[in-house]
Amino acid sequence: MLITTIGLLLNSRNYQLALIEIPFLMIPLVLIYLGYPLKK
Repeated sequence: MLITTIGLLLNSRNYQLALIEIPFLMIPLVLIYLGYPLKK
């Protein structure tokens, strides 16, 4: 969902909104990556 919205924002050349969206996409991935070793 977020990836498609970023793609649409980049296509519409609304880079400022895309830059706001990207961290919200990265934060869950980072938390999952950091949480993986703890679960093991």
